[in-house]
Amino acid sequence: MAKTFLISTVAAGTFTINDLGARSFTHPIVDFDLALEYTLDELQESIDLRSAIEAGDFTAKFDDTVVITSAALFDEYMVDFDHKQVKQNQDDIANIDVTGKKTWAYSFGEDGNLNGDRYLKTVGGSFSNISPYIVPVACSLYGVSVKSKDGSAISYNIVVEDDGVAAHTESVVTADSSFDGALAVAFVAGSEVAVQFDHTGDNARDVTVTVYFEEV
Repeated sequence: MAKTFLISTVAAGTFTINDLGARSFTHPIVDFDLALEYTLDELQESIDLRSAIEAGDFTAKFDDTVVITSAALFDEYMVDFDHKQVKQNQDDIANIDVTGKKTWAYSFGEDGNLNGDRYLKTVGGSFSNISPYIVPVACSLYGVSVKSKDGSAISYNIVVEDDGVAAHTESVVTADSSFDGALAVAFVAGSEVAVQFDHTGDNARDVTVTVYFEEV
């Protein structure tokens, strides 16, 4: 059965949702189904619709049962079209940025044993010092995650480089993983991003590194 997204105006006036093609609504509008004109993906990604609900210009009902009166409820139910209270895939949900800024991630890795210092490979299979990723816009490195297949007894460093210069070092200490989501390391547009495995004493195997960026 098709989902519905019913909106109603709250007060007198004409209200425009710019990022839905400047669609306008003049009060009174009661239970108008936006899903007749837009896909649920388009509604989910509409920052202006979200803001209008947060500002109290509209009230909304998702699937004719869930009343959405705040940005938090918009995020809760529009991210998951089955409106489950517990989000099942946090990785996918993390890609949604309600500020409108671009976010993305680059992955690096190496299958097999790492017995010394070396650059990790990109998803294309090239060593990242030879074929680094290039950031398209000015951005901030805000997160790093590291995972290996070695249990909890090894230590090493992962070095994220900006044009060949260390920009952040993530230390894995007697563990098989590490993460940090509170970074704020600036990268200019065109920066070349490479990742190096820094052997600090322990060998590692099957290492995967993901670095997360946000447009500034």
